[in-house]
Amino acid sequence: MGKYSAVEGKLIAEVERHPVIWQPTDPDFKNKTLKENAWSEIADIVNSETDSQYTGKLDSSLLQTFWVNCNFESQKKYLLAW
Repeated sequence: MGKYSAVEGKLIAEVERHPVIWQPTDPDFKNKTLKENAWSEIADIVNSETDSQYTGKLDSSLLQTFWVNCNFESQKKYLLAW
């Protein structure tokens, strides 16, 4: 296995595809509804494309908490520098 689990890797990839979550210069960055929709979409994708080690499905709020508390230094630096 690589540096990250399948869930972590998929989460990183999906967050990267949704700049509304992390890019302050995105015109919709402050739009809470669009952010919630993005997290819901990410949760659906992560749940459908990974064999989660967690019991049950990962909901969007759990993924958001995980993202905020994760230690993906290089990914966060990359996203914030973009």
